[in-house]
Amino acid sequence: MPAYSWAEDRSPGYRELAGREPVFRRVLHQYGRPAPFEWHDGGRTGSSPFAAMLLHIVGQWISAVAAFRIYDRVSTMTGGIPTAASVLSLGQVRLRTCGLSKAKAGYVVALAQAQATGVIDVEHLDKLSDADVVTDGTSITCRPEAR
Repeated sequence: MPAYSWAEDRSPGYRELAGREPVFRRVLHQYGRPAPFEWHDGGRTGSSPFAAMLLHIVGQWISAVAAFRIYDRVSTMTGGIPTAASVLSLGQVRLRTCGLSKAKAGYVVALAQAQATGVIDVEHLDKLSDADVVTDGTSITCRPEAR
């Protein structure tokens, strides 16, 4: 990775922080600027966008540590990196035993149902326009489980 030059950075935020904070400047120099949308999950989701989306749903409004614990429980119950089919086989009730709230369990099942039925193709969202991704994502309906 090329060395970071805070003086040449065109991002006012990075340039300002690097100019004021020597520790931040050294970290940037050693590691470079982070990709703004990259999120390291320790390999938990493999190369599966579905599993990554599931982890993002799990992680909403909770700490990363708690999200990873809950996601790891789901992974254990599904026997590996979760797929739409393996999540659907668990259902909302068993997902709740992993630590998901009723609402999040519903969202996870709704995502899995949408993926399994072809309403959305999470594995190929990167090939769609932003507008199509929003349209597909907002077409998913979450229904509470009857049990």
